[in-house]
Amino acid sequence: MDCKKIISKISAEDKVKTIVKALYDKQGDDIMVLDLRGLTVIADYFVICSAQSSTKTAALADGVGEKLSALGVKPMNVEGMANASWVLMDYNDVIVHVFLEEQRQYYKLERLWLDAPRVAVKFDASGVDINPGTLQAGVNPNALPEDVNPGIAVVEGQAGF
Repeated sequence: MDCKKIISKISAEDKVKTIVKALYDKQGDDIMVLDLRGLTVIADYFVICSAQSSTKTAALADGVGEKLSALGVKPMNVEGMANASWVLMDYNDVIVHVFLEEQRQYYKLERLWLDAPRVAVKFDASGVDINPGTLQAGVNPNALPEDVNPGIAVVEGQAGF
């Protein structure tokens, strides 16, 4: 029996799109998606985001929860809402990490998962689109153009998360 089918009929990629859109709508900082497929069994994707205050961290996590709940997707577990310095939301094949900026810099998940390709995500009039595996593993976000946020990659001439 496949637990992923029991938990949700929505694909991991559609969850990622919904999560990124929710974080973007709530003005999350440095949104990054890591493709973990083939690297671990814990999840297919990590979505990582920062906020400047614990109030904002909680609001971002609430926004993700509301958007996915509206689609009938419930988290397996949510940790960290009490102090909201690092909120982890486990949606089985997608794990969301919403950090206070200081916590994100301290734990450096992007560095721990350096072998994971960064997923290019872009916005246009039709919504959110993702291209798993379009960026190379180990991409240094600091090597991107200065006018682009570190969590953003330039794809096909457009800036996308």
